[in-house]
Amino acid sequence: MIVWINGLFGVGKSTTAARLADALDAPPMDPEQIGFHLPEWSGNGGPVADFQDIPLWRSLTRETVAEMDRTFGVVVVHMSLLRADYFEEVICRLQREGHEVRHYTLVADLDTLVNRGAGREGGLVDWARGMNARHQDTLSDPRFESRIETEDVPQAQVVATILRDLPDLHEFTPR
Repeated sequence: MIVWINGLFGVGKSTTAARLADALDAPPMDPEQIGFHLPEWSGNGGPVADFQDIPLWRSLTRETVAEMDRTFGVVVVHMSLLRADYFEEVICRLQREGHEVRHYTLVADLDTLVNRGAGREGGLVDWARGMNARHQDTLSDPRFESRIETEDVPQAQVVATILRDLPDLHEFTPR
């Protein structure tokens, strides 16, 4: 089973995924780690505005998540995957290939997200603010209907909400 934590930047995906992975005794998977290496792997050597725009990132992410699911039985992925075509290419394709994907979208007010990001590196804050503004309306898409509010909600409660929704995990064994 793949538990995918999605949402805008600064909503709490990484923290939620880490706590959820601990609770499930499952590995966390951060597809950003693949993206950080793509400029050097792809041969262009320079920075890219968004590594999700590189087709290799999408295929490597999908294949890595699939292999982790087959190996461990449960994997917790945390990544903003907000473009409909990329969502289709990664998450929907995993589902079509027979992987059970539980997808959750964490949400909070845009001002809250900006405040949460204030302590991060300067350029990253500006980039995240722009991405959040660009993708805020995306969350009305039915793909993101499993929403979990994080505004003024303790992190433990966010994790507990997801855990209550997951099936009895004794059914899941590594494939």
